[in-house]
Amino acid sequence: MSENEKTKLLLHARKLENGIHVSIYDMSKKLAGDRWLVKVKCEATFDLREDFLENIHDVELKSYVKQHYQQGLTHTIFKERIFIDEADKKDVRELMLCQLDENALAYMAGESFPQKFFDMKMDALKKDLAIKKEMDKVAITPDEDDEPADFSACFKD
Repeated sequence: MSENEKTKLLLHARKLENGIHVSIYDMSKKLAGDRWLVKVKCEATFDLREDFLENIHDVELKSYVKQHYQQGLTHTIFKERIFIDEADKKDVRELMLCQLDENALAYMAGESFPQKFFDMKMDALKKDLAIKKEMDKVAITPDEDDEPADFSACFKD
């Protein structure tokens, strides 16, 4: 756990109508003198639903997805402002919270967000699984190479 993760303070948490759990944390910290880094973290988590997996016909991919997202899917948004005067810290944080509520949370509350987010994550997982399969095919064999161990043969005296 990073140092910033240790200092987060839960501002509020709620469950949206589409099943997403949203937690908002204040991760602000003092930088120097009366100047602050005002930072807000918004975590949206939801469980992997069976209807997400209906269109996956590859058994290996489906298993990989279940294994990778057994703890659920998480979308994280950070908003931050740097070198904020201590007197303005509360107002800046409130402005960030309003922006999150008006923009990000309104979008995440939509019925289509969980499926769209899962589809986006699926693209990355497909690539990850393809790379993993290719790496498994490549057998690492000890010193099949007949070349010299160094580059001294490339240079003539």
